[in-house]
Amino acid sequence: MPQKKKSSLSQYTRRAKRMRQVRSQETNEDREHRLAYNREQTAESRASESSFNNETRLATDRERHALSRASETLTNYSQRLKVDRERHIESRALETFTEHSERLTADRERHAESRASETFTQYSDRLTADRDRHAEFRASETFTECSERLTADRERHAESRASETFTQYSERLTADRERHAESRASETFTQYSERLTADRERHVESRASETFTECSERLTADRESHAESRASETLTQYSERLTADRERHARSRASESFTQYEARLAADRESRSNPRCVCLQVFTAVQKQFHEYYKQDRDVITVLKYQLASFTDKGIHVLIKEDPMVVVIITPIMKRLFLKGFSDEMVYIDSSDSCDQTSTRVTFIFASLKIGAVPIGCVLHTADTEANYTLAFMSVRETLENDSARKFQPLIIMTDDSEAERNALKCVFPQANLLLCHFHVCQAVWRWL
Repeated sequence: MPQKKKSSLSQYTRRAKRMRQVRSQETNEDREHRLAYNREQTAESRASESSFNNETRLATDRERHALSRASETLTNYSQRLKVDRERHIESRALETFTEHSERLTADRERHAESRASETFTQYSDRLTADRDRHAEFRASETFTECSERLTADRERHAESRASETFTQYSERLTADRERHAESRASETFTQYSERLTADRERHVESRASETFTECSERLTADRESHAESRASETLTQYSERLTADRERHARSRASESFTQYEARLAADRESRSNPRCVCLQVFTAVQKQFHEYYKQDRDVITVLKYQLASFTDKGIHVLIKEDPMVVVIITPIMKRLFLKGFSDEMVYIDSSDSCDQTSTRVTFIFASLKIGAVPIGCVLHTADTEANYTLAFMSVRETLENDSARKFQPLIIMTDDSEAERNALKCVFPQANLLLCHFHVCQAVWRWL
């Protein structure tokens, strides 16, 4: 009776058993030699294969991997991922910068090609799997690993954004907004609260370590982005934004404690301080410096020049003239009110004398708004004479009109009962109609009686 021919499957099985037995007895050195030889053989084989053979091999590998992974247990899956991570770490630690760049480029091309052909279901599944994988990985990472990951991400983002064009920048922002809107539309109230809490903690931690320069740059960038965003919003978007802000403020204030309430009010008072108070603070600072240096025979002009750099850093325009002394102070909000045209129709002049031991006069120029009178200029001068007032008002006009196409030519000016002041205004603003305020009219009538 002829011997039954054994199948090729049994031959493969015997060969696999024999290979496993041989490899279980090999040393680490033998294993390294075998792996190195296999890599060389594989690299040599793939270097000479055609494009068709390459695609065929990749397709076969994908099918084999998919078939193998579909039947693996959770333990096998975890072990495979662990081995892959160790292999990747070991491989990437030895790669050169050129190999690193080539690997990243190949990964990007492969990802772009793969994602271009995926369906919406595959896209959603991939994002879900990525989120689960990231959450699982980050839940087990230490604080040091978290810090290193965040630092690496910041450097990578900074490097990527430094080379992007304006079109790429706009597309990235648009994609981020759409992604955030889609994500937030489906989040629950608990997730919403947790996200806000995490954002607040992150912002507090970040702002606690930033320098004054970084704080100023951040605030400036925020103002510019808000202004750009609000300039292009429609009336509907404007109304929706205000409604959302009111609801957010109401929700926030409903849960704040009495201490937080007091702190918020104090911060609001400081942020909404009267611009006139800013000028008085500037004048007080000058006077304080003057008193500190008075015993060293330093005059007010010297102290003002000493403080000029700090005022300029805060955006305050200060014009100093000597013999006679005239100092004009224009804060940023004053300049903005002037540029908006609030001083075109009517202004008010208010002077106070003997404000210090050198009898310095402080003259404020106010404009009229719906909320009341707001200052658009402040000038310090030394004498209650027509010539001194004329120089003071001309200096204010010069400072306001500097770097601006708008002219300071009010139609109506309301003043105190000062002949020198009114004559100076007639000289500087000949087209203006001068009025006397009610208080001084009543005061003059009472004196006459």
